Amino acid sequence: MASKINIVNQALVRLGESAITDYSLPVGNIIETVYDTVRQNLLTSYRWRFAMKKVALTEASGSPVNEWTKHFTLPSDMLLLVTTYPTSNYEVFEDKLLTNASSVSVDYVFDPGEKKYPQYFVNALALEIADAVCMPITNDKTMKEIVKVEAETATRSARFKDASGRPPSAIQDRPFIDVRR
Repeated sequence: MASKINIVNQALVRLGESAITDYSLPVGNIIETVYDTVRQNLLTSYRWRFAMKKVALTEASGSPVNEWTKHFTLPSDMLLLVTTYPTSNYEVFEDKLLTNASSVSVDYVFDPGEKKYPQYFVNALALEIADAVCMPITNDKTMKEIVKVEAETATRSARFKDASGRPPSAIQDRPFIDVRR
């Protein structure tokens, strides 16, 4: 079970720095500045199975002011909209999904919190943070290049492990093959 300070300390150790207990030190301030951005970027860079939710949306009051006939309120914890059910055309404006569908359910990415991150994601996140703070902390270009490669490798590995949470689906739409018939 990971915590924010645990993830931060993993990043620092990979840079050859000492672990911290709070963010009052200069190193802690640097990491505190980038932590949320790096975490959110990593969460939204891929459709992580551990960070997915399915919900039916609630129709918003009033009616849209444009070509759409319905609008629905998006979840407040949504970081990235993945898909809608039924599949339909839509647009997202602020916290609303506008569509012509009479009801909509969505799959989306959210942040379940550090305590629910699987170890493969914790490892990737720690290395992504180490990559982001390497130059401000170490001022070592060689280490920055090494950490960048390690972060990319860890993220690829985490995506592969996460993908095993859902079997591959067959391609349903084959427009280029269908045209030949």
